[in-house]
Amino acid sequence: MQANAETELVEHCRQYAPRLFQAAGESGIREAVRLGIQRAQKYFFPDQPQVRFYIDMMLALGSEFDTDPQFPWAAETLQDRFSKPHIRALVLHRDLSLYLDRVMGPQKEHVTDALDRVVRLPSELPTPELCGAANLRVWLRRLFPQKSDDVTDDQLAQIAATATQQANEFGLPAGDGILGGVMLAFGHGAAHDPLYPWIAGVLSDPKMTGPDARLRRLWSRLRVYAESAGKYLA
Repeated sequence: MQANAETELVEHCRQYAPRLFQAAGESGIREAVRLGIQRAQKYFFPDQPQVRFYIDMMLALGSEFDTDPQFPWAAETLQDRFSKPHIRALVLHRDLSLYLDRVMGPQKEHVTDALDRVVRLPSELPTPELCGAANLRVWLRRLFPQKSDDVTDDQLAQIAATATQQANEFGLPAGDGILGGVMLAFGHGAAHDPLYPWIAGVLSDPKMTGPDARLRRLWSRLRVYAESAGKYLA
């Protein structure tokens, strides 16, 4: 039964998010589905429709949306032990819809504009000063103003702290700002999210001989991803 449920959910992801399915590959999606099943059970979502909706939220917000500082409304509802599962699912559905309209745009016009701004960035890596996490708000306001309006200073500080920690772990101390931008775009667990294996691939690629090479590769891949996603949404 577990294997059948997993296969059905993988196929659901193929139909629900075909572009993401293509980018992650079936193996990445299957890993994310397994993670989603575990997390949904952790939050006492017992039946298939609720598990499927939990995975839909992962596809929309990142696999670790339940602990992401960007989405406190999700954590608050998931951890509400006084509401029945179907009530919590309804609240999450409402809040996700409001978030997507507010930040992405009713027709995804806000995110399309943001992707276009990313594509039009210079191909050269920004200077180390501009790459720092201290400039996250500046970059976010410039590239995705609706997202900037939705993220508080405290939430942004938490993202920046995580980005700095992980940048040091990956040997990219001067790239914490870029990594912070990745987390804002793909979720705070982006560095190891099975939905975005190309991010982990760049950060951990043993063929990259130094931090500058990895940062340049990550910067390039981000622009390529933005261009591809923008064409898909157009």
